[in-house]
Amino acid sequence: MFEITKDTQDPSNNQPIPYGINENVKLESVEFSPLKDGGDNVLTYTFADAQGRQVRKVMWNVDPERVRENAVKYPKQHGRDNKNQGYVKGADIKPDEAVQIAYADFLAYNKHILNRYFEEDVVIEKTSAKTYEEFSKKVVDLFDSLEQVPLVRLIVIPNNAGYASLPNNHYTAFIERMDVNPSGLKLNNYMQQQIETHSKPDSPEGFDSGSPFEANEAADF
Repeated sequence: MFEITKDTQDPSNNQPIPYGINENVKLESVEFSPLKDGGDNVLTYTFADAQGRQVRKVMWNVDPERVRENAVKYPKQHGRDNKNQGYVKGADIKPDEAVQIAYADFLAYNKHILNRYFEEDVVIEKTSAKTYEEFSKKVVDLFDSLEQVPLVRLIVIPNNAGYASLPNNHYTAFIERMDVNPSGLKLNNYMQQQIETHSKPDSPEGFDSGSPFEANEAADF
């Protein structure tokens, strides 16, 4: 049968959001589902601009064993003191510390997004969970409860392969509501460099599937 419906794909909707600071972006969906048939469920945020161009962020579960192995293979040092955790600036990040940092980074990244749509007290109350699956489902339920989804500004940069993505760490703000005036979003030197490097005609552009949170990929608290 030949019948065009709302579910029929339009190629224009498969284009990535341009690099830089994008305005009037809508959170199109929050899902806990496989990226491909037969895959594990993953928490995924999908954003779209007024032209339907998209960028998504996959919030992979933390793999403690992988994090520990990488902490040994690719040792890094604490970037700052943290008396609460006992971290000392300049000291090697121990495998168990690397796992703590990876979980903390995962939660902080999600919180940065969630706090743009909900009061912090609501986020804390509604997302407490013991497992990745439970946390992800609670995040989905929380967004399903929204009657209106506010528009936001969103920083989009290319990853190392040139695919449109959100910044990998939460230490620089990358999302804010459109009613924030003046805007506090800024492209730092790394973001500018990534955009300049991948803005050439032969550079690839598409969707980023994200990357797992590991202490080796982000600074610690």
